[in-house]
Amino acid sequence: MENRADRYTIIVVDDEQIIRDGLQRHVDWDAQGYRLLGTCEDGAQAVAMLEEHPVDVIISDISMPFLDGLELSEVVRKRYPRTKVILLTGHDRIEYAQEAVRQHVASFLLKPITPSELREVLASTRSELDQDRKETLDRARLERQLAESMPLLRERILNRIILGQLSVPGIPGALELSGMSMPGDFLVVLVADHDEPAGRDRSSTDVELDLIALQNLVERTDGEPPGRLVFRDMDGRVVCITGGASFREASSEALRFAEDLNARVAAKLDTPVSIGIGRAVAGVKGIVQSYREAGFALSYRFTVGSGRIIEYDDASGAGDDLAWNPTDDEHEIIRSLGAGRIDDSTERVRRMIQDMRERELGPDHCRLIFLRLVARIIDTAVDLSVEPGLVFGDSSPIDALATLKTLDRIEAWLVEVFERWHEVLGSRRQQRSLRKAAEAQEYIRHRSSDPDLSVERVCSAIGVGTSYFSSIFKQHTGKTFVEYLTSLRMERAKELLRASDQLTYEIAAEVGYRDPHYFSNSFKRYCGITPREYRNDV
Repeated sequence: MENRADRYTIIVVDDEQIIRDGLQRHVDWDAQGYRLLGTCEDGAQAVAMLEEHPVDVIISDISMPFLDGLELSEVVRKRYPRTKVILLTGHDRIEYAQEAVRQHVASFLLKPITPSELREVLASTRSELDQDRKETLDRARLERQLAESMPLLRERILNRIILGQLSVPGIPGALELSGMSMPGDFLVVLVADHDEPAGRDRSSTDVELDLIALQNLVERTDGEPPGRLVFRDMDGRVVCITGGASFREASSEALRFAEDLNARVAAKLDTPVSIGIGRAVAGVKGIVQSYREAGFALSYRFTVGSGRIIEYDDASGAGDDLAWNPTDDEHEIIRSLGAGRIDDSTERVRRMIQDMRERELGPDHCRLIFLRLVARIIDTAVDLSVEPGLVFGDSSPIDALATLKTLDRIEAWLVEVFERWHEVLGSRRQQRSLRKAAEAQEYIRHRSSDPDLSVERVCSAIGVGTSYFSSIFKQHTGKTFVEYLTSLRMERAKELLRASDQLTYEIAAEVGYRDPHYFSNSFKRYCGITPREYRNDV
């Protein structure tokens, strides 16, 4: 054996000194995979040794004073069931063999023992010990894996219970299997979830860390009953099942617990949490209904705002004006967007959301209105040849609306959409105005010598109105149409005055002036000197 610590421990029990000495001195225990701890004269002495040092194997004679081998085997079987016993006897009596079998003795050998017989028995016993050790290790590994997976197992069982996937008769057994029990005869389900704070983007990792922190707070919140069941549902929300001895006690406990949790969240977490509370039910039979009610109550944070405790009775009693349809607001929002009046669009949305709160509209009704508004924004973007992705970002606006949990968050999201809309349209208008200004400059340069050239002709040529043209042309060139045209004509006149012998009236006609006198006055205003003076200076 490679490692002494891996060897199995063994003792020899025999009232004959010669047998004890022979086995101790003439057997190579190390080679057999054993470590001999000592010898005993009788069974009583062996029991005393076992109390100090339990061993893996005992080789014992049957016939001994005080406590014989069979009696020792019975003691070992009861106190040390993993210890193997090898019995030796000089009597070939069938009753010994029968009793040895009854005491689960590993081997039964007749004296005198040959070395080969002993080696064979020791090898066989060592194989049994190896198998026992393997099974022990396997069981320990399975128990460790079970312990590690127990939280997940419990969560799955509890989710099946609240979703109605376990039959009522099967619930007690499932709870017992996972070491759980319901916290009372009357039960209440609470569902808690983080609210996305308006204007703050969080990664999926941030969201998960927040939920873990929330679950830890729920599990550690003080108070009775101590057996609350806390887990995450299939939507990732934190669920708590609490209870009491009566409907009133269970309901009071649930509300007290929610208020305590809300205070702890405010003190320890950065993001607000909303809590929905279902009604109290009698036993596990009604727990599915209580869970649904808690989820329904939680959904009303959409209207009432974040960081709230919402009881089912309050949410189910809220009014919902199903006939309310803010089409006028939607129309004005779209009109303002098209005109680039982002502040007007934002104000309309805020007024619409305030109306939703005052009318206590349900989440589904609100989402339907927003879906319709988003569809109209998409239609308008398509009409203006704007890619919707530039306005709504990478994610689908439908998916975004489905994940936003409160009206405050939807308002913040729509404001971001309006801002991107303004940027996109502003960029498109800037690009268009640059292009039109460039087209106008090119048109004017090629026709600057035409005395009939006018703003109207330029606008007609590039396809824009005179007011728009005047605005963008001044913005991109720094000059009005007249100033730009005059500069082109004057620079051309200066070239001709320097490089030719043409008379002033000829140059005036060539650069676009019918009246030489008007040309001379314009030249002097532009250059500070007359055309004649300019030519003389050159």
